[in-house]
Amino acid sequence: MTESASMIRMAVPEDRASLRELWYQVFKDSYPLIDTFLRDLPQTGFAAVAETGGRPVSMAFILFGVSYRELSGAYLYAVATLPAYRGRGLSRSVQSFCRAEAQHRGVSFLSTSPSEPSLYPWYRRTLNLLPACTFSTKAWPVPAGAASGFPRGLCSATAYGEKREELLAEMPHVSFSIPYLSVQQHLCESLGGGFYRFDSCAFAGYPEEGTFHVFEFLGDPCAGKDFINAQARRNDCAAVQVRFPGPDRSCICTCPSEIPPKGSWWGLLLD
Repeated sequence: MTESASMIRMAVPEDRASLRELWYQVFKDSYPLIDTFLRDLPQTGFAAVAETGGRPVSMAFILFGVSYRELSGAYLYAVATLPAYRGRGLSRSVQSFCRAEAQHRGVSFLSTSPSEPSLYPWYRRTLNLLPACTFSTKAWPVPAGAASGFPRGLCSATAYGEKREELLAEMPHVSFSIPYLSVQQHLCESLGGGFYRFDSCAFAGYPEEGTFHVFEFLGDPCAGKDFINAQARRNDCAAVQVRFPGPDRSCICTCPSEIPPKGSWWGLLLD
């Protein structure tokens, strides 16, 4: 194969070191987080790559364990191409390969969370992915002494998943398998946060640059706000930002676009 030619294929175990470095160069995540994700990938999904010059230069991952009622889905994640190889259509080819393989394995819908609004038209053109789910945000300062009286509240992916289904029982929502939730949990923990559960509420979040980001909050808003403030203060955060069901910002695009239906809650975004 010449340097200019590329082959689109499934990733194999021998690609792990190359995927690790490609991920780090593009996303700058920590090596322990990358290693955990790649270690668990055989239980959560698969990767596809564009190989050029004998090494992967573009990649994309499919995660299973996403469902809406009885319909199983797949999540397109961590799409990346080395800077020197961009502009050649490699990413588009790898993602199309992933979609075809996921459909071959029987999924009913494909989904992803574009990293910025400008990518929504691109995903519509290339994969026919259309906006499906939305969220709104709320922010507030953390009062002094907020941590007093509340436990740490960290819980496992299994415990969070159980509480999540309980609290969302009356709302149309996307459900996640325990392996998928574990990917989310590792991401939060690598940033100093995690999954939290306390009485009538649960949330997932992490601290970043002095703000505690909650990307899914479920349950009683009054009790939940005090609980969130407690965890924010423990992480030396002066402010909180919470995502909750609302129409303000698109967060997921899917194909077909009616799965899940408009107004459904996604919440846990791998972004």
